[in-house]
Amino acid sequence: MKRLKILLACTIAFAMMAPTVSQAQTSKWISTEFRKQSTLTTTDSAYNTIATIPIAANEAGILDVQVTGYNDSLSIAVTGRQVVRYKKVAGTLTLGTPSNILAKETDTGLQYTNIGSTWDISTSSDNIIIRVKGKLTYKIKWESRVKPQILRPG
Repeated sequence: MKRLKILLACTIAFAMMAPTVSQAQTSKWISTEFRKQSTLTTTDSAYNTIATIPIAANEAGILDVQVTGYNDSLSIAVTGRQVVRYKKVAGTLTLGTPSNILAKETDTGLQYTNIGSTWDISTSSDNIIIRVKGKLTYKIKWESRVKPQILRPG
């Protein structure tokens, strides 16, 4: 009898934690999270795309982007982390102003003409792209980590 009471109490507790059918049916938006990790090696001072995030129609969300570039022969780096809002409405993709979570920093050895090696968040057609800019003749190994929180009509 004691076991039956414990089993009944557990069953009731689990049933109370489960979502009801009406809760699932009234949900109009879904949230999807994933991580994209990309790597790239540069030896020039041109912008190169390290990550491409395709954006669907009528989508909005927030991107959390972390980038590190490292030259192992001199132990110098470029680092930073930014968060940016985006939306795509009526075929137009727009980005908000990126906010620094960790300010972009470039070690002295990778700086030149007041800019230095860097990275940015931009758009190209229906995609958000993460671009990196190295330094001519310096081998820089880049890694980006992108974590979008996407809201789509469900």
